[in-house]
Amino acid sequence: MTSTGAKTWRRAKCDQPSRIVLGVERLLFETSRVADYPGCTLNADAGGRVLEEIAQPCSEGRALLSKVSDKFGLSARGYHRVLRVARTIADLAGSDVVLRQHIAEAVSYRLGAALSGEIAPTT
Repeated sequence: MTSTGAKTWRRAKCDQPSRIVLGVERLLFETSRVADYPGCTLNADAGGRVLEEIAQPCSEGRALLSKVSDKFGLSARGYHRVLRVARTIADLAGSDVVLRQHIAEAVSYRLGAALSGEIAPTT
């Protein structure tokens, strides 16, 4: 469904609570980004190569992710997990670009879990 479809859906379902409409629009926005990749319907489905294409951070975001990766020894899997979460955060913010603040938020979740002992810091 295109963004025009989302607008039509919003008008047709005006009696629905706005949070439901916003949730549907967010889902449509996210799924439209990965629609060109077979087997991908959500950011969670995106493998490494696809993720690198759909979640390219801005230069400041890329620099932050590189610095965090070097400092905390993120594995490729950990790096991609941070990038995937950052792409989802950007989607929820309605941003086409993964910004530094999206990377920072995703890193905070990753390192917060590592520091609390839920995950090993090098994964």
